[in-house]
Amino acid sequence: MHNKDLQLEEFGEYLLLKALCRQRNAKFYVMWVRRFFRVAENWKPDSWDVLLQQFVNELRDKDEVEEWQVSQAEQAVRLYFANFRNGEEVPGQNTRRIELAADGSVSPLEVVSGMKESLRIQHYSYRTEQTYLDWIRRFFAYMQSCDSPDGPGRPTDASAAAVSPESVKTEFWKSLPFPMTELDDCADEVCIQEVFKDGVGTGIG
Repeated sequence: MHNKDLQLEEFGEYLLLKALCRQRNAKFYVMWVRRFFRVAENWKPDSWDVLLQQFVNELRDKDEVEEWQVSQAEQAVRLYFANFRNGEEVPGQNTRRIELAADGSVSPLEVVSGMKESLRIQHYSYRTEQTYLDWIRRFFAYMQSCDSPDGPGRPTDASAAAVSPESVKTEFWKSLPFPMTELDDCADEVCIQEVFKDGVGTGIG
């Protein structure tokens, strides 16, 4: 992708205009963003924040890159996307998203596969990966139980409008065989949050 498409020169001017960095550092911020795009071309499409985490991890693996440079690179890319491009995704990339079926359901296998790939890109430990995936499987098992004769059942058409990802999550926590307070000191709830992005989590495939 050409610099003209990325508007890197405009990004450098934007940094100075908004006083987002020292004047002498603006060229380095532009350099880090250019380097980000150069290496990201070889990666699978994903959201910019996931690609940024992969970029940061790659920089940290290089002995010649110091930690302050890693921090500067991360800040530069964040300013580029969050401020300069107002949260837009990587230009020219088709970000991977889990598609909803016509009835609002999703494939559990697709969710688990996508979550696993995202966790590995971000260098989570294998133990953490397995814990997060187990929670997602538990959630889908709960959703399937809603359709069983002995389960709580899905909402009727009249009450469907009141269903939200937050309410479904709350009912899921209530269904667990132990009090939610046991989760207060751990980060396992984070993986459930991933399932509810973009409305995912109100149906299964």
